[in-house]
Amino acid sequence: MPFFKPPANTLDPFQLELCADAFKQTWFEIAGGCRLPPFQEERLQTEVSAKLCFFAAKGVMDPRVLQGLTGATVKFQPGTGRRLRLLGTPRPVAG
Repeated sequence: MPFFKPPANTLDPFQLELCADAFKQTWFEIAGGCRLPPFQEERLQTEVSAKLCFFAAKGVMDPRVLQGLTGATVKFQPGTGRRLRLLGTPRPVAG
């Protein structure tokens, strides 16, 4: 299970604890139960942690709001292998 990994910043201990508490639920909302390759898990873990810290630094103190804002701004698409990308490619219409 990934864990909260804050970037170097100036958040106070209360804000860091708030972000750490919000991380697990936020992670579940974004990645669900997906097993990710280590490089993708690391990237997502870093991005989710950074977004939580960003919003906390802007004054967001409600864990549900932190989760919602982070979930809405982190871009993640599980299973973006070549086959899935090709299936989603629009096909030209013969005309």
